[in-house]
Amino acid sequence: MAIEDLVDDFWRDALISNLDGPQTQAKWNAFILGLKDRVARFPQEAQDEIFLRAAKRNEECIAIARVSLDALREKLGVSK
Repeated sequence: MAIEDLVDDFWRDALISNLDGPQTQAKWNAFILGLKDRVARFPQEAQDEIFLRAAKRNEECIAIARVSLDALREKLGVSK
């Protein structure tokens, strides 16, 4: 599974759970810590690429959410 898919899954879960900002941030921090554990044995260059891709996808989702949570739900296939 691509890291972008994992980030999308994170956002799907956050939307379904109807988390507020601080709850979403805490869940994201836990996601990142779990990801660190998953890639700890990868070469540093590979780890850096994974985290860069995760940050980019998260940034894309945040940008959509700031305009419209409904648009993010639609993009990720989450119903209200």
